[in-house]
Amino acid sequence: MSLERRVFEVDLWKPIGARLGIDLAIVAEGTHSLDGSQRGLLVEGISPDGLIGAYNASCENPDLKIQSGDHIVSVNDVEEVLQLASELRTAEHLRMVVLPGASAPEDRGTSWLQQQQQQQ
Repeated sequence: MSLERRVFEVDLWKPIGARLGIDLAIVAEGTHSLDGSQRGLLVEGISPDGLIGAYNASCENPDLKIQSGDHIVSVNDVEEVLQLASELRTAEHLRMVVLPGASAPEDRGTSWLQQQQQQQ
């Protein structure tokens, strides 16, 4: 596993009624976005029984797993924060652009938000 994970894309089909199984926080400030706009959805937790947990379990490359501290910065080409959340809830096909959190994989127990709070 590399120490620096790069932006990656996750392509999933979400059956009607399926749960993603992730806890998200809206981020309006910070440094984690593709275009510097400092917006996105911060992944705060992942349930192993949700769709994202199943994706992670089947993903052989650890650098392509969605993890706590990562930011979802685009879903189906939508980048506006409130619309991101809506797209995750309603779309059957999810093409997500994920920006890995600032921590190295070995430090994944502490989310990016927690690290920022500790530095203040």
